[in-house]
Amino acid sequence: MPPPVPELWQRSRYEKIFAEIDRVEAIADPVRRCLEYPSLPHIAWPPRLIEALCADHQTPIMQVDEVKAMIDRGEWQALHDRYAGYLQRHHSGEDPELLLYRVFFLHSWKSSEEMDDYTRRWVSAVPDDPFANTERGAALTNMAWKARGDDASEDQVRAHADRAEVHLRKAIAAEPRLMTAYLYLIDTHVLQGRREAIPNTLQAALRQSPASFHVREQAAQYLHGRWGGSPQQLYGFALGAGSQLERNPRLALLATHAGREIADRHSEHHRDRRALWAYRAALAHGPERETLLNAGFTASELEYYAEKIMYLSQDIRFHRFPKDARIRRGLLWEWDGKFERALRDFRAAAALDPDDAWTANKVAEVEARMRAPAPVRR
Repeated sequence: MPPPVPELWQRSRYEKIFAEIDRVEAIADPVRRCLEYPSLPHIAWPPRLIEALCADHQTPIMQVDEVKAMIDRGEWQALHDRYAGYLQRHHSGEDPELLLYRVFFLHSWKSSEEMDDYTRRWVSAVPDDPFANTERGAALTNMAWKARGDDASEDQVRAHADRAEVHLRKAIAAEPRLMTAYLYLIDTHVLQGRREAIPNTLQAALRQSPASFHVREQAAQYLHGRWGGSPQQLYGFALGAGSQLERNPRLALLATHAGREIADRHSEHHRDRRALWAYRAALAHGPERETLLNAGFTASELEYYAEKIMYLSQDIRFHRFPKDARIRRGLLWEWDGKFERALRDFRAAAALDPDDAWTANKVAEVEARMRAPAPVRR
C-alpha cells in the first residue's frame, strides 16, 4: 500500500504548507500568486516550467465583452488588429504561448446561442478575415461536440464539423501561422471520424512553430485509451518532442499524459494503490490538470485527504476558473472543522458562478455554523 506523502504524514507538517497556501491565495496579482504558490512537497518541478505555466494561465487578456462590443459597433479592422497583435507577440515570444489560444473564446460566452450569433455576424461582415474564421470554426466545433453529447445523429455532428473545417482551413490559408486554427482543426477530424488526418495537421502546424506545446497536447488527447490509444503511443509522442524541450519546458507535460494513461487504467480496475503511485510518478513530469484531479480522487479513495487537498490546491493555482476544485476543497475543510478556510473556498466558487444556487446556499450554511455559539462542555 503506498504511504501518504512523507511530508504530509504528520499534521503539523502539512499544516505549515496549508498556512502558506492561505497567505499566497490572498495575493491579488494572479501571476505573482501563482509563482509564489507552494508546489507539491514530494515533487520539485523545474522553475522554468512553473514560470511558463503561471504566465500561460494567469496573464490577463482581453475579455469576450470587448470582442462583443467591437462586433456590435462593426469595428472590423480594430478587431483584426487586436488579434493580429496577439499573433505577432505569440511568434516573437513576447507573449506566453497559451494567450493566442485563450483569446479565441470558447467558454466565456453566456450561451452557445450567443457565441453562434456573434461569430456568425463577425465572419459574415469580413468573410476572409483569418481571426473571424477561426472563432467561427471554434464555435461550430463546440456545437458539434454539444450535439454529440446530446446524442444527436452522426449526420448532425458531421454537418457542424464539416462547416467548422471550411472556416478553419480558410483561416490557415489566409494566415498559416495561426496556431489556434490547427488546434480546432484537429478536433474536427475527430468529430468527422477521421483521426488518421491528425498527424498531417499536426505536422503542418509544427512547420510554423516547431516548439509548440498546445497543438501537440491537443493531438495527444486522442492517443489516450478512451480513443483507442495506449501509454506506449503517448510515451513515443512525448519522446518525439524531446528535441524541443529546451526551447519549451511545457513539452514535459506530454510525459505526464503518458503516465496518467497508466494510472487511469489502474483506477478503472479499482487498483487504487497502484493508481496513486502511477499518478505521483506522472506528476513528477509536470502539473497537468486532469492528472492532478484524478490523483486527488484516488487519494481520497485511500483516505489520504491531506494529499488530495494538495492536488486540488495545485488546480486552483493554475486554473483560471477552479470552481469545482474550490468546492471540493471547501467540503474537505468543512469536514475537518476548518470553517474559515471552507468559507473562503465556497465564496470563491460562488464568485466564479454567481447563478449557482447550491454554492450560494453552502456559503450561507457555513456562515450560520460559524455564527452559532460553541456547544457548552459539561
